[in-house]
Amino acid sequence: MALGPKIYVVSERGVFQAIDTAIAEGKVTQEIELLSGSKDMVLCTPAIAEGAVYARSDGKLWKLN
Repeated sequence: MALGPKIYVVSERGVFQAIDTAIAEGKVTQEIELLSGSKDMVLCTPAIAEGAVYARSDGKLWKLN
C-alpha cells in the first residue's frame, strides 16, 4: 500500500515496514514486529483510512498511527 512517498508492507511473519521512497533506493523508516511469539500469519495488504494504517492476521487487527 502506498501513500505519498511511503510504501507500507507486512510479511507473513508479521514484520510491518514503512519505506520512504523519497530517499534514494528507498529506506526503511519504521519496522514493527506485530506477531512476536504468536503462531498467527498475516496474509493481507495493509489498508490506509483516516490517517491510520491497518493490518490483520488470522486472529488480530492492528491500527497503526
